[in-house]
Amino acid sequence: MAENAADRDGFRAAVGMPLTVCRLTADLPVVHGRLRRRHEADNDPGSLPWHLERAGRLQQVLDRAGIADFSIDTTRVPLPAVASAVLKAAGWA
Repeated sequence: MAENAADRDGFRAAVGMPLTVCRLTADLPVVHGRLRRRHEADNDPGSLPWHLERAGRLQQVLDRAGIADFSIDTTRVPLPAVASAVLKAAGWA
């Protein structure tokens, strides 16, 4: 994940071509619910609190960084519609 311009530049250098960066967003309560579901069968119960706390901080970091070419709000959007929106916003569909 790219959290700043240097990260983005590093990824671009690694692949040797221009990048299009899409930021997928969701309201924080939705992100927390998704994280809880993802960690239900986790063998490391201590990791969920870290991820829950990190999610809020990460939103702030990415807001400040402003490195995305575009963002898609996934809060109430089914996965196929998210994929279509990404393709359209990137100019690939």
